[in-house]
Amino acid sequence: ARAGAEASLPEDHPDRGSIESLLGSALVQTGRREEGVRLLRTSLAQLQNKPGPDAVETREARDRLRSALSGRVSGE
Repeated sequence: ARAGAEASLPEDHPDRGSIESLLGSALVQTGRREEGVRLLRTSLAQLQNKPGPDAVETREARDRLRSALSGRVSGE
């Protein structure tokens, strides 16, 4: 999914940020916490810029990062 998004979506497209956030969460869940948190932070910054801080995608990414930082696992 990530390769397809990178090939077909502009860098600032919200779907791309959401995919990156989901991947970051998956990395954390599979024990690659440092890499996952880095990706979660990057995707959140992107989503805060576009579509914006109050968008659903951004709130979900923020929740994923918060869960990763607190040690909880978030599947969404």
